[in-house]
This record gives sequence, structure tokens and C-alpha cells, in this order.
Amino acid sequence: EKLWEGLKNGTLDMIVSDHSPCTLDLKTDDFMESWGGISSLQF
Repeated sequence: EKLWEGLKNGTLDMIVSDHSPCTLDLKTDDFMESWGGISSLQF
């Protein structure tokens, strides 16, 4: 509901998603070394 509120009142311009599938073997290493990264944690 807060996302809809933000869109309605102009706080947010858009809501987006980035689905990036990969194989299981690319998901088993260290979290910070994961393939593709995590957009909110990339530097």
C-alpha cells in the first residue's frame, strides 16, 4: 500500500524489478561474491 501511496503523491516516479535467473551452482558461493550481485548492495 505504501508503494501505491508513493506513486500517487509523487514521492516515487516508478517501481521496477530486475529478474535475473541463474543456475543453482552460481547461487551457492559467498553472498557478497554472488553472480549478478544484488542491486541494493552493489557499490
